[in-house]
Amino acid sequence: MRCSHIFCFSMVAMMFGQNRYFRASIGVIIVQQVLLAASTWSIAAAGAAVSAGSAPQAKQCLVAFFVLALGAYLVSSLAAILAVKAENSVWKVYFDNTVEEVTRAPELGGSENRKLTSQWLSSEALPSIQYAVSYYTGATATIANVILTSSVFYIALGSGMGSIVASATCLSLLVVICLRGRIQATSTQIQTAKLNLLTRIDSVLANLFFANKSMAANSKRRFDERASDYFVETQRYIYLEQAAASVPTLISVTIILVSLLSPSGLDAGKLGVLVALLPRSLQLFGSVHALNIYLSQFVMIRQKIKNLKDFPATLTRQRFELQIDYDSVEIINMANGLIIKPREFLALLDAELSSNGRYLITGPNGAGKSTLLKVIKSELDDAILMSLGVTFGDRANELSTGQTLVEEMKLVIKEGARTLLLDEWDANLDQSNVAEINALLEDAARTSLVIEVRHHYIPPLMAGTSAPRYGRPDAAGTQG
Repeated sequence: MRCSHIFCFSMVAMMFGQNRYFRASIGVIIVQQVLLAASTWSIAAAGAAVSAGSAPQAKQCLVAFFVLALGAYLVSSLAAILAVKAENSVWKVYFDNTVEEVTRAPELGGSENRKLTSQWLSSEALPSIQYAVSYYTGATATIANVILTSSVFYIALGSGMGSIVASATCLSLLVVICLRGRIQATSTQIQTAKLNLLTRIDSVLANLFFANKSMAANSKRRFDERASDYFVETQRYIYLEQAAASVPTLISVTIILVSLLSPSGLDAGKLGVLVALLPRSLQLFGSVHALNIYLSQFVMIRQKIKNLKDFPATLTRQRFELQIDYDSVEIINMANGLIIKPREFLALLDAELSSNGRYLITGPNGAGKSTLLKVIKSELDDAILMSLGVTFGDRANELSTGQTLVEEMKLVIKEGARTLLLDEWDANLDQSNVAEINALLEDAARTSLVIEVRHHYIPPLMAGTSAPRYGRPDAAGTQG
């Protein structure tokens, strides 16, 4: 368990502690709490002066109180600004690191992994980082407030009040320790249930738009079940949180009431100070309650941060070598009809013996033609792989399928890539768009290497003609 705490601390230090905005916000928050504690001491001194009948001293203390309180609230605005900057910069660093780690492994580039990663970075990572920054800044402010304000109460009212607050804090920590296992498990279950819920939204919309009533109803029912699971987990956590927060505060207030009603309670002077501190007393109890909540949330936030770090390891890795039938897949040189086996072709690419031209990957359905493109992409860093559903430009939603692909092709060719990899680019296109893109590829093949899997294309060698023709993919035993 000690190693787990050390590991958590190192993750927090790496993700947040190295961020200058986060460190600055923590420093400013501590300054704010020092100013608030000083203002609390000033109001306590004003109450003592009033009890002693010293009006001038009371006025001086009240002036000091307002000046210090104003300073504290102005400083809190700066802390809020720095916290937002910390949230943005920490997320950007996490985004860059996660994307780099995921995209460095080609076997993680499947459509489902891309969908999960997109959902994670947008719907889970960003809120988690915002929540973590809010948690650590809020916890710092609350801890500093309880310690400093309790110290003021201890000096102004004696050891009784300080002991009560300290006891409440220790009791809260004990409750959190007892509930730690359940809180940690619930935290992970919440994130998992949320991700499972969000990844179903696209499917639900597709069924509601395009499926029949039965399919739409079944999809909506499955979504509702996942939503129910998520709601149950969040409600379970709030029960645990409030149990850990409320019990210590209830005990503390009860002890204070008993001490006030006892015959040997505070004397007249101390009562005068307490009357002056009553607003801060209520704030202190609120801070103790908030501290109890922060303590109960510590396990959850620690698990959230761990889940952020561990996310890439949860993705499914494809095993390319097992998905390619090297005996069935062939590569055809479109210029001369030469047939090359996949391993030989990969060797040519590795030796950089082929720098331009147009090559067609053929083979039966399920032989791994698309997977071979991914293998080639993993070998050639500067290659561009174009697959169905993958767009690089920003205007994809404004154009038809054919227009989108034409624009994408122009964009990719304009980038001057040495190698273009295309996976069934002619699927769902009419003859006009196919002809236009085919012309673009012919032109690009003069200076670049074009490797493609076709959907409706039968190579001349296989068709027994001198010109390519279009037809059903299974007409010649290939996917084209």
